[in-house]
Amino acid sequence: MAWEITSFLIVVGIFGGAWNAIAGGATLFTFPALMAVGLPPLVANATNYLALLPSNAAALPAYRKELRSVSNAIWPLLAVSGAGALVGSILLLLTEEAAFLSLIPFLILAATGLFAFGEQIRGWITGRIYKVSASGPLYAALFLFSIYGGYFGAGLG
Repeated sequence: MAWEITSFLIVVGIFGGAWNAIAGGATLFTFPALMAVGLPPLVANATNYLALLPSNAAALPAYRKELRSVSNAIWPLLAVSGAGALVGSILLLLTEEAAFLSLIPFLILAATGLFAFGEQIRGWITGRIYKVSASGPLYAALFLFSIYGGYFGAGLG
């Protein structure tokens, strides 16, 4: 790989990791950067996800208060979100590259919407968790968001 491409990816990666840890939404520029240097869309998607995992893990301590407040309600939420992410990942593996390429504009639009309205969505979901520990609509929404997360994931931070 040429030094220009390597340098570009290092700069985008450092910026993306910092951006993701602070505000989320780094995929909106890291994923296109990976495609711009010639990675196929599915490879760019998987590479992007793996590259941003450390910044997600680094940001996790910031949510200690929220995690403590949901206490044991976290376990069914983790099970539902894990199942949804697994379904999304399997769907991604089964998707033809041409089909994924045609979905990218809609996935980026969905990510932009999630990023723009993330606080409102989080407030709505968090309010439901505190009020009702076992809500079918809450789990259904979480499952659907998790499928999206396993498939593309941008905007869920």
